[in-house]
Amino acid sequence: MDELTKTRLGSMDRTRVTNNRRVRGKLLFASVTATLGTIGFFSLTQFHAPNLSQDDIVIAIVMRGNFVRTIDASGRLVPEETRLIAAHARARVDKRHVEPGTIVSDGAALLELSDPEMQRKLLETRSELAAAEAELITTRAVLDRQLLEQDSAIQSTHYMHLDAARQADAYENL
Repeated sequence: MDELTKTRLGSMDRTRVTNNRRVRGKLLFASVTATLGTIGFFSLTQFHAPNLSQDDIVIAIVMRGNFVRTIDASGRLVPEETRLIAAHARARVDKRHVEPGTIVSDGAALLELSDPEMQRKLLETRSELAAAEAELITTRAVLDRQLLEQDSAIQSTHYMHLDAARQADAYENL
């Protein structure tokens, strides 16, 4: 820049000098405020002993034996051991005979299971059994009829034999 420009702008353009004391003061104030705020926050959020009345406190002398205290509380009991019962075939649960947590004995039925595929096979087998039984009845009836026809043929042949023997005796006597 030339001298003329500096003189025109010279009164307005001043270089800014930072005041280190002001900056240090502001930083000191901010750090003290942050420290006091943090201390106040932690002092308010600390866990304090619960407020108890004299009726809630049990004072006793420990003697020989068990000190038993019953506490009623809400919650969920979780079993110590879980056993899975596997079925040999795919099925669905139709009926539950025992509720969870019930004591059971050996051989007690726990669930009723059903398998639609096995039920279909059972119905098919039953219909095949019914058809075989009907065929058995028909075959027995046919065999009984044939037996009666054979008996009738034997009787007829027997009577024909007797008639022929009578006729032979009659021809001999002539």
